[in-house]
Amino acid sequence: MALDNIILEGDFVVFSPVFQNAVVAVKPGRFTTSGKTTVRGKKVGLKGDEKKLQVPNCIYSAGAFVNGQGTLTIKKLASNQLTNSTKSGQKPMILQGGLFEAEFKVDVKAVDVNMVQDPSASYAGFGKFIPANTKVKAS
Repeated sequence: MALDNIILEGDFVVFSPVFQNAVVAVKPGRFTTSGKTTVRGKKVGLKGDEKKLQVPNCIYSAGAFVNGQGTLTIKKLASNQLTNSTKSGQKPMILQGGLFEAEFKVDVKAVDVNMVQDPSASYAGFGKFIPANTKVKAS
């Protein structure tokens, strides 16, 4: 595995606005980490930290359904987003890698002109990390 940027406390998480047939007015998230290891005074991200990320209050529409609201989350990291050899406290660290699987969870259902609610409870999509650190890398 090639060296890649380590994800740190406060790094941005961005989501694609297209989630299956829904379009989401996405907002960036800020990553919260639990690692004891630090890089330039910021904790490293560890496997499992991705489950804590939530970006609430995002507006969405899906076809004829409009003005719904929901929360963006990371569903699953890509295989190239975890270290194989470098660890912090016995856990793999999170790397920039490629795209992760994201989920948009509907909190307030969008409605059509007849006030019929969107039948979907969630939509699948993708996102990526935007690291501030581009010098310290791991594999």
